[in-house]
Amino acid sequence: MKKLSVLLAMLLTLSVTNSAMAHAEHDEASPRALSLKLVNKKDGATIYVTNGGGKVATTGATGKLFLVHGKARSEVALRSVGENAMETSSPAKMIPGTHARATITFADQKTATEDFIVK
Repeated sequence: MKKLSVLLAMLLTLSVTNSAMAHAEHDEASPRALSLKLVNKKDGATIYVTNGGGKVATTGATGKLFLVHGKARSEVALRSVGENAMETSSPAKMIPGTHARATITFADQKTATEDFIVK
């Protein structure tokens, strides 16, 4: 019984002392995450990039769109078009159920990746 009460006291002490403490270096506002939106078109796709509702420039960006449907796999390059859009550089047929992964590398070398399922 004494061992059990000592063990419970130690667990209670650890749970109280292990609580999260705020530090000045962690008080910065967290940056909003980039959001990618895939729009399926007749002969390909366009991906729009936003950050908290604002447009993110894609000038100088490169990317790839990986497509998987059943056992069929393909990869299509993305090119920058418009203010905040990336478009497939060659025809890419995406039927409902296709799994797509877009990877975009921006001019500042930051990368954004997002997975989609075509509806």
